Amino acid sequence: MPQTNAETNHSFEVLHEDLTRLRSDMGEMLSHLSAESGNQLGAAREKLKGTGKKAISYSEDTIRESPLTSVTILFFIGLIMGWLLDRKMSS
Repeated sequence: MPQTNAETNHSFEVLHEDLTRLRSDMGEMLSHLSAESGNQLGAAREKLKGTGKKAISYSEDTIRESPLTSVTILFFIGLIMGWLLDRKMSS
């Protein structure tokens, strides 16, 4: 049975209200998700800062304990990187 004009208008009003509620709920959900993501990113950033500081401290201690070994290792790393880059550039 075909709907009357009043029934169609009522159906559109109900649909509009549902869509408005859905939009509001989605906005609220995205807001909470964004806040939670920000909290997790902040925690990860702090953890990385701590790890980075430990790595720097360890590197400094190692260099202080054996500077000649550190310089020698870095020298050979530089030679190998230069050799690899030269091969790549000449290909």
